[in-house]
Amino acid sequence: MRHAVALRVLASLALTLALGPATARAQGTLVVQNSTEPPGLDLTATPASATAGVVLYNIQECLVKVDRHGKLVPWLAERWNTTDNRNYTFFLKRGVRFHNGRELRAADVKYVFDRAMNPETKHPYPGYYTAIGDIIVGDDYTITFALKSLNANFLLNLARQGSVIYPREAVDTLKSEPIGTGPFRFAEWVRGDRIVLALSTTRRASRSSTRSCSGSSRTPTPRWRRSRPATSTPRSSASGRSTRRSCRRTRASR
Repeated sequence: MRHAVALRVLASLALTLALGPATARAQGTLVVQNSTEPPGLDLTATPASATAGVVLYNIQECLVKVDRHGKLVPWLAERWNTTDNRNYTFFLKRGVRFHNGRELRAADVKYVFDRAMNPETKHPYPGYYTAIGDIIVGDDYTITFALKSLNANFLLNLARQGSVIYPREAVDTLKSEPIGTGPFRFAEWVRGDRIVLALSTTRRASRSSTRSCSGSSRTPTPRWRRSRPATSTPRSSASGRSTRRSCRRTRASR
């Protein structure tokens, strides 16, 4: 029995989060075992849950997010507005930077979704975006999605793993070296052994109150306070990812 367990551990993928001195609550290195190695790290090319477990909200983030209560909340967008459920205008947070140091702009968001809707890119979830008729950049921090028809899942689809935002100059290396705006940056991938993520040095300041399409304010609970006690067993998500909550226990204030 001991031999079988040891083999499973040695054959698994070790996701190592190398935390910097800015992490006051948990300094050092956290190693999380994952039973499956991702086929790649490009969320716009594979639906694999193993890829999402490493990349989604660790390295790359979306305009909106489903919070722990199941509610859609602003994320890279500070708020959104719609008057007819056909035209959605998003107002991006200012000062958000990719791991290469460049600031996130509305043109990046447009590029991401234009590319996702292009059949030649073979996006894993093309159906998420079929209702989009046009994407209009108002200025560097304002972007509008004009829908061809009403779609009750439009906002939810923007929070899914295929809708992560990345810089267009990094599109050719997403599979092996993804770049995003998340709290961790990609550091190393030793195939069959480990993937190393390091604390990002381009993280924005702590998130302030956010506003939804209804105009009401909310202050999200800091993510490191959302975790359960460290002694509890990680809970599996619907897609089978059991390690993501363990990773998030170590995240510092954004």
